[in-house]
Order: sequence, then structure tokens, then C-alpha cells
Amino acid sequence: MKYSSVFVSLLASIPAISTAWQTTLPLSFGRVATQGKVAVAREAKTELQATLADIKKTRAAKRKSRRKDMKKKRGVKPSIEPKPLPEGQTAYDNDLESTIQAKIDAWVQKKDELMAQLDDMVNSVPNFYDDLMYSLAAANDDAQVRLDRPLYDVLGDLTWTSLDGTTTTQINGWPLDYAGYKDFLSWYAKYTPQQSDLPAWSDPATGISQQVFDHLCHFYWLVDQDLSDSPSGVATLQEYPGFANWLVDYANLWGAFCDSQLSISQKTIKSFVDYSPNFNVTDSMIPWNEELYPEDGEDFPPDTIFDPNGVPLRPNSPSGWKTWNQFFARQLNGGLRPIDDPEDNTVICSTADCTFMQMFPIDEEGNVIADDGDGVVIKNGKIGNVRELLAGSDYADAFDGGTYMHFFLAPYSYHRFRTPVKGEIKECFPVPGRTYLDVIIKDDGQFDAPDYANDGYEFIQSRGILTIDTTESDAGNVGIVAAIPVGMAQVSGVSMTATPGPAPKGAEFGFFTFGGSDNALLFQKGVNPTLFDTVTGDSPDTDGAVYNLVSSKVGTAHLLPTPVDD
Repeated sequence: MKYSSVFVSLLASIPAISTAWQTTLPLSFGRVATQGKVAVAREAKTELQATLADIKKTRAAKRKSRRKDMKKKRGVKPSIEPKPLPEGQTAYDNDLESTIQAKIDAWVQKKDELMAQLDDMVNSVPNFYDDLMYSLAAANDDAQVRLDRPLYDVLGDLTWTSLDGTTTTQINGWPLDYAGYKDFLSWYAKYTPQQSDLPAWSDPATGISQQVFDHLCHFYWLVDQDLSDSPSGVATLQEYPGFANWLVDYANLWGAFCDSQLSISQKTIKSFVDYSPNFNVTDSMIPWNEELYPEDGEDFPPDTIFDPNGVPLRPNSPSGWKTWNQFFARQLNGGLRPIDDPEDNTVICSTADCTFMQMFPIDEEGNVIADDGDGVVIKNGKIGNVRELLAGSDYADAFDGGTYMHFFLAPYSYHRFRTPVKGEIKECFPVPGRTYLDVIIKDDGQFDAPDYANDGYEFIQSRGILTIDTTESDAGNVGIVAAIPVGMAQVSGVSMTATPGPAPKGAEFGFFTFGGSDNALLFQKGVNPTLFDTVTGDSPDTDGAVYNLVSSKVGTAHLLPTPVDD
């Protein structure tokens, strides 16, 4: 905040006053001199406070005057008499609250239907109930021993609150019976993502709150235990097709809640600023208009977010963030993700804010091959094949003999994705699939969800497919390139927004809603991409898996021969 020259002159006068006392009083009057200094300092402070108060009043008056002037310029709109409503109908029937209530009612109905479907599976599918109980017990037993004890305790002590906020019930987050598991599901279906300063949620390495991540891992930890020793002999509960499909529907149920205004508040938004700076929320915020400041310049609404200079901030979205999913898929402020070498397709750019995980060759049959030469095997015994990954694409067999690159997005990452090269978009569409997260407990007692392509889950998950043809691109021919954003955990859908046609490098083509996620890049035979940071060592700041910003260089590619017209 800038103050008038009076403030500056007052500050400058304080040392001068002190010097005057020192030069006019003898040392024998030191105590009196000190008292005099204190008196002068107090007088200066009082005068300074009065001056600052006058400045604030003046600024507040100016703002109030500007607001009045703006209203005059806009003019007063003529009042319109409302149309009479039909007999027995009230204005409430047409307002926003009734619309919101209708959505809530539909959500509750869907939740009840899903719980009834789960009841049917428990009662009719052989071994399912026993395996569910086995998984819940195994999850609890292992967590009791290996999970950080404060984290185990806080995950077990959950509070369910009714949608109208009038009723609360304590829920055991480590259920050991079917009724307890249903209570847990009812709680999770309307979990409001937020962070906390409670030490139990803190990452011991960084001190950053990871409450949202821990709840995400906890959900899948309960139902993804190894069941190979159970009577049925299935690998996990997801081996039951009905339950695998049910999890997708349940994820959609929570997604619907996260699309509602009940899923967010200014307080929960601020929790990410205060306790999880890696979400970089203020990268998507802009300063308030000064005309909107409180008249006294001080009484801002509760949980207002300020920048380091004390300037109040608001979302860069004109509507604000009305739902959790809108917040999660928020746009960045302009200029924060510049595009590396936009006119050179030999420079491959990251499709998202993500961490490089692995790169594998693709054989002539479309199989993704691990480093040891074995096929990448997923839980159902199939070999990961890009033709399956690209189900529904006209280019499903175009990557035989090519290269598969795999990247991981954390929940805190920027979840919009952009084209890696310049060319012509041929396809951009979503592919429904399963919802899955492989969760482990690390040696430090924390959850983790290691994302390695060896699991092959990308081939069965919900995902999107973008194919972009660079054959005639003036930025260079690196063939057909496919970008595959893959949903993980509660991301059971991927929003693909681009349309076919020419596209520059760095053009947005879609976004994820809540959860962790994944990205794969496919290159054709002969392009032979080289990872920029971890393989060549060209980047001096890297020593392994690297967090790349969207549209930054992640690799280099070899040009293919330019086709010659017959």
C-alpha cells in the first residue's frame, strides 16, 4: 500500500528527534533524556497512526465516490413488473434453490440405487461377499502394522454430515463388516476435498498437507488387497466384472457431487493455499478490482486470499470457482506455460504438468515391450497392446514398431493438456474404461501410488485419444503422434475438447476432473524419440524422474522423410 509523503516525513523525523535530544542534554540527565525520547516516540507514533487513519478514510471515501459515479454512468434500469404466477405456485419454484434441490434429490436417488446394486452383488455373486470381507480385514491388518499411526487413526475417525448439515454421525474408516463399509461409502460419496494443518496429514519429507491424496489412496487400499490366498483365488475385487463396473458408477456419483456447489467453499479453497502450496492456486488468481474493496479497506470477507504484498486475489474465472471440479480444472494465468520451440517438431513438448516414468519399444504386433524383453502384463493376464489402448481409433495399428512414453500427473498438477507437436488433429475423443489405483505403504509409513506402465492399467482405464498428423506440417514431419490422457482413481471420465483440423504446438485439447491421472505419448517407427532430461542428460537440473511443465521440452524426435506426391 502506498502512503502519502506525510508518512515518509514522519518516519524520517524520528532519528532527527533522537539526535536532537542527544546533543542538547548532558549525560547526567541520561534517564530524563531516555524518558524524553520515549515521550517523543509515543507522540510520533500517535501522530503517525492518526495520519494513517486519515489516509484510509480518504481512500475509502474516494472508492465510495467512484462507485457512485459508476452507478450513475450505468444508469438505473427501469423496474419490470413480474408476471403473475399460476395459482398455488410460488417464486421459489423458479429460482436457483429449486434447481439445486432437484439436483440433490437426483444425486441421492442415484446413491440409493448404487447401494442397492451392491447389495445385489453381495447376495447373488458367489464368493464376492467373502472376498470383500477378506480385503477389508487385510487392509486394516496391514495398515495397523505399517501405516503411520497418526495417519491410520485420522483415517479411521470420519464424520458423516447430512446434506442439509443438520445431522452428524461418526464413521469408522476401517470397516470390518458390510454395514460399516456401506457407511464408509456414504461418507466418501460426498467427501469435500480440502487440506489441513493437522500433522497426521503432512508429508514427512516436505511438511505439505496431502489429506486429499491420502483419502484417495485409502479408498482403493480397502478394496485392492491381494486375494490370491482367498478361497476364490481372484487377484483383487476388480476381477469381479460387476464390481469393477460398479466402481466406475460410484466414481461418477462422487464426480456428480464434485460438480455441485456443495463440494467447495472459500474456506476449502484457502486450505490449498495455506497447507498445500504445490497446488499453486494463486497461479490461477488475479487481483480484486479496487472498486470491490470494503469501504473501510480492511474488513474483507472471511478466508480471502492475499498475495505476498497484501493484495486481495480472486479466481481468474469470471464466475469464480463454483464447484470442486471447476477449481480442479482451473485455467492458469496467461504466460505461465510458454511453448518450447513452437515451430520445430523435433522438439517434443510435454502434454501436461507431469513426471516422466518410463519409455518402451512397441513390437511389430503392437505389443508394448518391457526392458527385459517380456510383454507388459496387466492383472487380467493380457499383454498391453497399443491397438487395445487406441480402441476406436483409425490409427490403432499405425504405431507398430514405434515407441511408447509414459508420464504421471499428481493430484496437485495442472490438469489441462496440450498438443505435443504442430500438425493436423485427426481424432479427439474419450474412451470409457475402469477406475483403478495401485496403492502401497512405503517404508516411512505413508501411502503411495507408484505409477508404472508394467501394471498395464492404461490399457483398460478411462482415457482420451488424440491423434495428430505432422506429415505435411511446416514444423517438420514426425509422423502420426498420439497423446493418451488416462484417468486414474476417481477420474472415470476424460474431457476431450479439440476438434479435427490444424493445430499449433501447445493447443489445449482437453482436461481431467478430480484425481490423479496419466499421460502416454505414442510415436511411429523411425521417429525414435529420445528423452530430453533423463536419458541424454541435456537438462542440468535432473537426475531421474523429472517434473515437466506442460508445453516444455521433454524429448527430441527424428524427422521422417517427407512424402512425395505421385
